[in-house]
Amino acid sequence: MDLLVEGVSSAIRLELRPGEWVLWKARPFRFVALRGSTASIRDSVNAELHEVSVAELRGLPSLPREDFDQRVDRLRTASERSWSVAQKRESVIQEMAAREGSMAERLAAAAEVLGVSPRTVRRLFGQYRVSSQTTSLVAKPSGPHQKLRRLGAVRELIIDEAIETHYLIRPKPPMEEAYRRVVYRCRELGVPAPARNSVLRRIRALDARSVARKRMGAKAAHSIAQSTPGMLEAREALELIQMDHTLADVIIVDSRHRQPICRPWLSLAIDVATRCVLGAHVAIEAPSALAVALCMEHACLPKDRPHNLLQSDAPWPMFGMPKQMLVDNGPEFHGAALERGCREYGITLLHRPVARPHYGGHIERLIGTMMGKVHLLPGTTDASGLPPV
Repeated sequence: MDLLVEGVSSAIRLELRPGEWVLWKARPFRFVALRGSTASIRDSVNAELHEVSVAELRGLPSLPREDFDQRVDRLRTASERSWSVAQKRESVIQEMAAREGSMAERLAAAAEVLGVSPRTVRRLFGQYRVSSQTTSLVAKPSGPHQKLRRLGAVRELIIDEAIETHYLIRPKPPMEEAYRRVVYRCRELGVPAPARNSVLRRIRALDARSVARKRMGAKAAHSIAQSTPGMLEAREALELIQMDHTLADVIIVDSRHRQPICRPWLSLAIDVATRCVLGAHVAIEAPSALAVALCMEHACLPKDRPHNLLQSDAPWPMFGMPKQMLVDNGPEFHGAALERGCREYGITLLHRPVARPHYGGHIERLIGTMMGKVHLLPGTTDASGLPPV
């Protein structure tokens, strides 16, 4: 970088006008007057007046006023350790600027002496080159901790109570309810209401599992907290299929009197590798070994065969004998008939862990998609099974 070749203070102009800031012995002073080759300057810390040679003065860069004020404060408040570190950085950077050679070599040498990375040395050099001040190399004090609360004990208590009574409850109210409660209580007690973001920030900082337990129940909290690494892989078609049942969100009615009969059960089988729907079965009885067998038959045989109960207007060319079938732990999947039938045709029957629906994510997602389509049919219900009002 060409900037490293130039002198550190060569680009800084010195303007000797009353009231201007100048540097003497790496410290800022106010210029007072010029008498020949002698300048009168006033210390910015203790206001002491000094008579020095003009040749000893250095100019300050055109820093924004707020930046310069921060450096003056840093000069007054820096600890001995911070000032010592800044002085060491200054001497190393000055030596680096005076040396010859490639930029990478000089950065690496300075980084080794200071015990930091070359990128940090480059940044420090950029800060120092602007003003040639030691204070530019003093580490900035850290700001307040992100979790520090500064609203006072009364308002913090109001926020905590509002979150507990108007957010961490069922049914799940929005965060705005807690904020409105905070504003109402603050007005009652005659204290200034906190900003909306202050309340919402405290809600977002809550433990997700604890929030889910109070707003949605223990099962939802467990699913949020549980880690589910990895994925279910199948490289080839028919290598692995998943099967499950669901009670459809639609009511079957009598074709003559239009009286409700029941909600049907839908069985589905999906191929994991291709995401194709291999088989389906619809019945008014609860899932049983017969429903599993009929769904498997529909999945394994061609769909255009005679006497196929599920006819489709669109082409449905997917069929075949799977190598593995993953199912849940329902009683219909544990019968001897299913186990022997799968063994007879070389199908490995796999059961997913108990109460772990994400192990059957492909079939669960398919069922959710199908229920979304069912809600477009006449006679649909809501998720509770009741007809819409």
